[in-house]
Amino acid sequence: MGKKEETLQFLEDALDRLVRGKPINTPNDGRISINRIREEARLGSGSVYYYKDFIAKAKKVIEENKTTLREGAQVSELSDIQRLRKERDKERELKKKYKDELDEANASVLKAMAENVRTEHELYELTKTYHELEKLFEQVTGQHPSDYDNNNTAIILPRDKQ
Repeated sequence: MGKKEETLQFLEDALDRLVRGKPINTPNDGRISINRIREEARLGSGSVYYYKDFIAKAKKVIEENKTTLREGAQVSELSDIQRLRKERDKERELKKKYKDELDEANASVLKAMAENVRTEHELYELTKTYHELEKLFEQVTGQHPSDYDNNNTAIILPRDKQ
């Protein structure tokens, strides 16, 4: 096998790998071009253009591959892995975002609980003061505040009952 036949075989093998979606020397993103075939075959930049019959064949295959890709019939393993990795990374970002939101919500709940406890304690203190004032009012007027009528004259208790 001469050098020309060997190079043609490299090009054929590179084209075959790209069509199958299993390239070795180039990224597996599903794109096929003459330059991509040359890179996959590890040839110099102008060497592929000496093979006019191969270029014609490759252009037909490239067009067929574009049609197949448009119809969604070809999915390569590496692009699946890349897609899955992107999905995993996106899920990790969402998980972190949701965890941060949860931490924020928990902090807000704790703050609200502390405010509630403080308010309940104030209510307790005010209720206690209110009852003390009621008792004092009864001692001074001789009536419970709910029974007291402002228009009546105040009843003055003797000193020993005050």
